Amino acid sequence: MHPLQNTDLVKIIVSFQAGWPQALVGILRHLREVSNTIRIGEVWLGLTAPCLAEAMPVDLHLLQQVHTRLPGAITRDVFDYLAASGQLLAIIFLHTHHYTCSKWALNAAAEAGHLGVVRFLHDHRSEGCSTHAMDYAARNGHLDVVEFLHRHRAEGCSSFALTAACARGHLGVVRFLHRHRHEGCTSHAMDSAAENGHLEIVRLLHFERHEGCSRVALEYAAKYGHLDIVRFLHTHRREGRLADALRNAAAQGHAAVVAYLLPFVPVLAPEAMDYAARNGALDTVQLLHATGRASCSKRALTWAAMAGQADVVCFLLRYRTEGDVEEAHAMAERMQMTSVARLLRPFVTSARNIRIADVDYIGFTMCEKRPQFLVA
Repeated sequence: MHPLQNTDLVKIIVSFQAGWPQALVGILRHLREVSNTIRIGEVWLGLTAPCLAEAMPVDLHLLQQVHTRLPGAITRDVFDYLAASGQLLAIIFLHTHHYTCSKWALNAAAEAGHLGVVRFLHDHRSEGCSTHAMDYAARNGHLDVVEFLHRHRAEGCSSFALTAACARGHLGVVRFLHRHRHEGCTSHAMDSAAENGHLEIVRLLHFERHEGCSRVALEYAAKYGHLDIVRFLHTHRREGRLADALRNAAAQGHAAVVAYLLPFVPVLAPEAMDYAARNGALDTVQLLHATGRASCSKRALTWAAMAGQADVVCFLLRYRTEGDVEEAHAMAERMQMTSVARLLRPFVTSARNIRIADVDYIGFTMCEKRPQFLVA
């Protein structure tokens, strides 16, 4: 008989071999990814890595097998990860078998809104948490977690909690922190609430708190088209320049905001029409033109041509005289806006050489219409 046909002998040989049982390969690979990506040294990264953010919950039966066969694979990082991802049964199992975690278990569970995990860790573990727990529970709108931490723990929060809740529009959290906590916020709270369109929060901060705002509140509310907030801030506060707010609204094509601000801005800077033209906001260009007191610069036609805004180019050619047709045509060709270049060609009256260095490329790029980004 060949030695490898002897079952008892093969079992003895295999017992001395290192390796993973096939059934555990997947979970062990995942736990290794957790330990490699959830933190760098003591810097917590959380579930930012795609392999963690998109992972399925850990199979409890497989985790129990890992505990039996390879307990060293269950590290502090794994415990923290399971808390961050809200896997309460796995947390209970690890706690029962005396595995360790860090304060980031409770911090991350609170941040993600896993109240059951937060309760369990509070009741049964001693690692505690930091102000990060309430700060980020507030930021993410988890009012139940904020209330629990406020009532049962002493770490508290920082001014970031109220500021971030305002920025993200979590009115219930804002009201709770305003009534029950003393850390306060900064002027960034009203700035960001205005920027993101949260009128009720802006009203609360104005009427019930004292931190105020900066010019950013009005100017960014206008930039993102929040007419109700622009009207409120203009009525009740004095921060911010109306001319800059109008320019911002024009650049983004918010004609209703521009129309509201026009009576309060006696001198209209050319940037308003320039930026509106660059971004193809024809209705705003027409509105500014109709006032009879708005000007633009040659950039309006050139930028509109560079951006391929054919309808704006047509309007400016017909009703405005500030443009440099030769420059606009040359730049349309350079930017490969062939239809606009074709439209401009009949109006070109000279073959002068256009100096590219004279074109405001930086301004063209910086005033591009951009999506709103949630702050804090």
